[in-house]
Formats: sequence, C-alpha cells, structure tokens
Amino acid sequence: NVPTDERVTAVRRKARYHSGVADLEIEQAFSRAAQQHHVQPALLLGVMKAESSCNPTVVSKAER
Repeated sequence: NVPTDERVTAVRRKARYHSGVADLEIEQAFSRAAQQHHVQPALLLGVMKAESSCNPTVVSKAER
C-alpha cells in the first residue's frame, strides 16, 4: 500500500553519525572495537565526535 497523494511525503531519517556510512555499520564497528580494547562504546563515540565530528573522511592535521 503506497500513498499516491502528493501531500504525503516520505520521512527520511537523518543519519546519526555521517551520511556516507550506515548507522548500523558504525555502531557495529564501535561495539567490536570496544570489546577488543575493553572500553565502553560511548568512550569511542565521544572521542570520534571530538576529533572528527563523526566524519570518516577527515584526515588529522598531525598526520600530514
């Protein structure tokens, strides 16, 4: 059942982290890394937000 009325618009969920990467993919990566390093996933998320605003394409100025 697909609405045909033009007044009905599709609701697109905004990406939680970055539009170029699926939220589930990032969350699974956090979970794996947190288990591997024995830390909470929230710690990894906090570092990622602080360092790159969750943009996976950012290159650190220190690495240049």
